[in-house]
Amino acid sequence: MPETSRPSFDLDQYVPYLLNRAGSVEAQTFTQLLAQHNISISTWRILAALNQHDDQSMGELSRSTSIEISTLSRTIAALEKQGLVKRARKSADARVVSVQMTQPGQRITNSIIPEAIAHETARLADFSDQERRTLISLLQRLYKNLTQTASISSSGETYDARPSG
Repeated sequence: MPETSRPSFDLDQYVPYLLNRAGSVEAQTFTQLLAQHNISISTWRILAALNQHDDQSMGELSRSTSIEISTLSRTIAALEKQGLVKRARKSADARVVSVQMTQPGQRITNSIIPEAIAHETARLADFSDQERRTLISLLQRLYKNLTQTASISSSGETYDARPSG
């Protein structure tokens, strides 16, 4: 069989691979921390988002958590049954459902925040403050790029690279 040339490609320098690799490890370790509180990463993202800005519409919460709206709706229903959040119709527009954190939800969130901060601090222990700020800035910029742009395949076809949720 004739040898075909291989394009130069260093996986260890490929940003999507590196993001996925780091994200997978982080998700596994943070899931273990959250399991001690009997909550999932999705639940944590919802509670953390409501802690930052309570009383969000489902659309706002979907955007701030990157959870697809139908998945978010099911998760919010489960959290409401657990008494961690409550839903209410906005008086100005009865079609809009608002999600708010309850006292039990706030207590769980308050107990996890110091652990989440310690977890992040341990992960970034060998980063300077400037490197940490730079990393955050670059990740925010990358997310903005990913959610606002379409991509072009190697065949020249355009496809929507934005997340579906």
